[in-house]
Amino acid sequence: MYNIYDPNEMTKVVRSEGDRPSGIVEKLWAWRRAMKDSGSALVSKKEIAEDGEEYDYGLFDKGDVWKRHRTFLQTGMLDPKAARGFIPGIIEAAATASEVAPNHGEKVNDYLNYTAFDPTVKAANAENERFVTAALGVFETTNQMNMFPHHYLITKYLPFYKTSMYKELEKDWTTVREIGLKKIHDFIDRYDRNELDDMEKKSYLAGAIERQRQTKEVSQDEMAELCLIALFVGVDTTSSVTAWNLMHLALNPDVQQKLNDELTASLKEKGSEGTKLNADVLGKKVSPYLHMCIRESHRITPAFVAAMWKTNSKKELDIHGVTMPKGCMFQMGHISYEEA
Repeated sequence: MYNIYDPNEMTKVVRSEGDRPSGIVEKLWAWRRAMKDSGSALVSKKEIAEDGEEYDYGLFDKGDVWKRHRTFLQTGMLDPKAARGFIPGIIEAAATASEVAPNHGEKVNDYLNYTAFDPTVKAANAENERFVTAALGVFETTNQMNMFPHHYLITKYLPFYKTSMYKELEKDWTTVREIGLKKIHDFIDRYDRNELDDMEKKSYLAGAIERQRQTKEVSQDEMAELCLIALFVGVDTTSSVTAWNLMHLALNPDVQQKLNDELTASLKEKGSEGTKLNADVLGKKVSPYLHMCIRESHRITPAFVAAMWKTNSKKELDIHGVTMPKGCMFQMGHISYEEA
């Protein structure tokens, strides 16, 4: 794997791949195997095997099915209009999580992990706790397995054999999938019975259900599995970003005070009823320092050490004057832009 910190060199890699890129998702072999073994609707058998691979792993592959899955997943999630619609729900969840925060002062990491999935952090909700614990278990076991190449080699050459570590990952993934899909299908049932509250009607899942039924771009089973993936990976990334923001504010009380002053003034100017947060208060024009803080926190301590991982699967590339052979993996780092 090669690390790149120059945006100009990164662009060469990204553009060389076109609209069917090859990247790190294809290397998550343990996840791909767990998805296939669990019967995920995102995995299908190819009509013609390619490079010894009989299955297409959809979102965790490349090609036409990957593009179809990726396009559906991103639509209604990343555009500004959609993001603005999520803000009321996020504000309500943050308020709920803040109320119980004092009860978790000695276990902040656990608190942040659980609030990413359940803002009430109710110990009595064993199902939510099992989901979050299992999701974190998948991430941890994946990292451990990637440290030892024999796990991959065993899977590739002895596909019928499961190592003890893979069995552990498979167990956690099964828990994540069973609980996550149950919640998603329960939500679909309430959607059909018109029982969603106002916040739920504006949620990503409600929008995904509507888009799936209107466009038929994916099946309902594929839609449910895609939403499960979003729910699953959001546990760790949401908690990491939140943790870094809070840590930087705690270590810089002057910045914290300045941000508090700005938000207090913004609330008086644009807040609902003069006291409640809304999308206008959080806008860049009204609260520019808030955006500066979030962007600076992400610059210094991003959730991942790289912006993305891509390969040059189609041709050789000249990177910093060196010819890189076809099939190299590039980690596009964003921690050391200034030092590049």
